[in-house]
Amino acid sequence: NGEIRSRSWLVFSESKGAVFCVPCLFFGNKKNAFMEGFHDWKNAAALVKCHENSHYHKTNLSNLKTRGNERRRVDNVLVQQLNEEILYWKNILKRVIAVVKSLAGRGLPFRGHMEEIENTRCGNFLASLKLIAEFDPFLAKHLQQYAHEESGSTSYVSKTIYEELIKLVHDHLLQEIIPEVKSAKYFGLSVDSTPDIAHADQLTIIIRYVKKTGEPVERFIGFIANIGHKAEQLADTIVNKLHKYGTDIKNCRGQSYDKIDLTTVTHLYSSLANFLGELRSSPNYFEKFEKKAIKLCNVENYSCDLQRKKIRKVQYGESRSGETQVQDGQENFRINVYNIILDTSISELKRRSKAYSHLQEKFGFLNYFLTLNSNEIIAAASKLVENYLEDLEDLCDECLHFNKYLQIVHEESKDFIAIQELSNILRKNELYEVYSNIEIAFRIFHSIPSTNCTGERSFSTLKRVKSYLRANMNQERLNYLAILTIHAELLQKLNSEEIITEFAAVKARRV
Repeated sequence: NGEIRSRSWLVFSESKGAVFCVPCLFFGNKKNAFMEGFHDWKNAAALVKCHENSHYHKTNLSNLKTRGNERRRVDNVLVQQLNEEILYWKNILKRVIAVVKSLAGRGLPFRGHMEEIENTRCGNFLASLKLIAEFDPFLAKHLQQYAHEESGSTSYVSKTIYEELIKLVHDHLLQEIIPEVKSAKYFGLSVDSTPDIAHADQLTIIIRYVKKTGEPVERFIGFIANIGHKAEQLADTIVNKLHKYGTDIKNCRGQSYDKIDLTTVTHLYSSLANFLGELRSSPNYFEKFEKKAIKLCNVENYSCDLQRKKIRKVQYGESRSGETQVQDGQENFRINVYNIILDTSISELKRRSKAYSHLQEKFGFLNYFLTLNSNEIIAAASKLVENYLEDLEDLCDECLHFNKYLQIVHEESKDFIAIQELSNILRKNELYEVYSNIEIAFRIFHSIPSTNCTGERSFSTLKRVKSYLRANMNQERLNYLAILTIHAELLQKLNSEEIITEFAAVKARRV
């Protein structure tokens, strides 16, 4: 009928100068010109048509089309088999990662005395998998099939695998924290040190910042061992640590106080120092505490009262009349123990109260927007700007305007408003663009660490993670586990799919 159709089964070979029939080459068992190479160009039309209409060719072409069906193709079957295997190992890794997150989040050890899964001393990691397998037929079948394989075979339940997963989970957790720090810009640092079970001095670094939600948070970012206690050594270590995470030390803003106003803190410190001073000056308090101590320990005499007092030999030209009377045990304890403890506490409280008062002088006016007049606000705001010239610009004008705004919209009439409450007012009413400098002042204030409580808690984690049974743990693994334990709430929110994808990418790069 004059239509032109393409013969896709016919292929021309430039090297042979001939055409071949592909279906007959693949499935034919009888030799013909189209299998060996056809080049009779004078009779090409008739011979090609004859071959095309032959039963032999049609059978071979039908087989090719049938085998070429997507469901029956060999490559498709292999891809399907590969996808099933990928899904299988993904499901295994999900369970393994869940166990890693559970043990690390609680600071529990992974390894046991033995690494055979059937052994009763196989450790928490393998024991947890065995427990899950009791209620999970999929995992039970996997452990039965792979857990007893020789070293070097793939099972994903070996110590090598979970050590790699611990590192990956640690990296993903830091990838959640560090971008938040960079986004917040301003942050505060808390640094302290303590010896671990192996007598290595461990420096803890806590970073405090304000999240996008307005919530001030403190994050532990690692231990550093044996760096010394000199100021230069500490400074270099902290700067290098921050530089490693791409954080600029210039944005560090010192110390602050979370969810408690500075005025209250200052009054608490002053009243506590006065109370301790009263304890020191009044003998009645000492006698009262002495009676309580006697009831607790069931001892009625001081140790020095039980010993015979030595008589000093009188030297030439001396007499005993001028000798000072030897103190009894009670008086000795009051002067050399009781009073020293109180004096040290009072001195330390005064020092800390002075630091709080210094910060109160800078930020305290923000709590009294409703009571200060315009001149007082301008003077206090100008003083704050002097301390943060690179951060605050038009703070005075914004404070005056914000003062008027609070007088209009604030429902309760009270003299004192906490800075956290003022920050919530800005966030609730979406006024950060209007009062951008005030928002920065709030952020700087909340980014300063209040106390060293987070650092002390990190030391508690250090003692749990690096116990006497794990005293030989290296510094890198200590940091991995410490971060996962301290940030257990963030750990449980991590996406396991992303960790599995990264794990697969690492394995692919090694291959």
